[in-house]
Amino acid sequence: MTLRCVQAGRGEPRPAVFLFLDGPGGDADHDGIGDQDEKLIAALGPEPCIVADDSAKGAESMSSLLAYARRAGGFSDPAGYALVGYSMGVQRVRALLVTGADPMATVCIDGTHASKPPVPWQIDVWRELAAEARRGERLFVATCTLQRYVERLSPGAYTSTSRVLAAALDASIFETMKAARKPLIGYPGVPVAAIHEGALHAYAYASTNCDHGAHLAQGRDVLPAMLAEHVRAAIVTLRPPAPPPEPVHNEPWAPLAERCVLWCENEMARGIREEPPGSNTSERIREYLAPCVRRATGLLLGLRAGAWCAAAQSCAQRECLAPGEQTRHGYRAAVSEIVEDAKQQGTFRDRAYRPKRGDLMIRTREGGLHVARVRTEPLPDGSFTTIAGNESDRWSVSAMKLTDPRIVGWVVY
Repeated sequence: MTLRCVQAGRGEPRPAVFLFLDGPGGDADHDGIGDQDEKLIAALGPEPCIVADDSAKGAESMSSLLAYARRAGGFSDPAGYALVGYSMGVQRVRALLVTGADPMATVCIDGTHASKPPVPWQIDVWRELAAEARRGERLFVATCTLQRYVERLSPGAYTSTSRVLAAALDASIFETMKAARKPLIGYPGVPVAAIHEGALHAYAYASTNCDHGAHLAQGRDVLPAMLAEHVRAAIVTLRPPAPPPEPVHNEPWAPLAERCVLWCENEMARGIREEPPGSNTSERIREYLAPCVRRATGLLLGLRAGAWCAAAQSCAQRECLAPGEQTRHGYRAAVSEIVEDAKQQGTFRDRAYRPKRGDLMIRTREGGLHVARVRTEPLPDGSFTTIAGNESDRWSVSAMKLTDPRIVGWVVY
């Protein structure tokens, strides 16, 4: 792990800001704080917990990042968080977004590169974020330079930041702007095009076609300027819209699979977990376990503690099942019995199946089998997310790959 705490922040609740590929810089005034870190603190103010990762190669999940911030800053769950990336660090931000991160603010500084040609999801992640920002639901700030030499590299060409933003924001001006013929007198150059629509702010900066100075200035100067101008107030005042009233899950207002996912997300939002940690029980978990029936005998097991992933997903099905709707499996405490039920009912698929949102994933883990529900469907690269109980003593969202050798099969919902 290459994370470090730039600033603990203050107050409760407290916002958190995560920055990727942003080194501390030199220490010109010899006060023990890097020059770039001083810029970040000055830009964001004393309130937020600021966590930086100086490597673009980290792979921590959003839950792990939040856990680190809580430990490093000494506070409880944050009031909200921002994701900030510079250069290749933007790819880290993108990975977090596609695996379920829900930031109040996202900042991408000259790093929205994509493959050449772009895969649709590489554009869609920014397009969806921009649509939400235009509606004022969250803040999205993006910058690019006019360097396009990367599109002619051989091998390894990729789509430039300006062309990706042009496509994602439907802003052709970012693509038609011409690069300067000579190096600029000073860096960073001035923005030559800008978009301000709701909480969406995007800038194209002057540069030559291959301009190392312009790119460095994006991280050194533009990044802290964007934080000060757009993010400082937003992380305190901008909140996601209030959720709609919780639907009754056993009314068929949506497919059973969708209802089950939302029910699981609601349990996670309620903070259902083992109390104390590692005990395999709590008041709510005992409610999951109480109806569990042994498949062979049809008798209640009378459980008050135990591995509860199967019971949690069985409870999701029971709570969401509409009158007359067919079950996909019985109310089980054992994952193996869910598999046996599904095979009998014809709802089990082997690992070659491509799952849909709401299906159950069966995988191995130490000590036996584990069951989780598919939260986001697989992307072209095979990555997807699941939501499950009994992961790290609580409900949790996990990032997975279809190629994961632990996957045994699926229960179709």
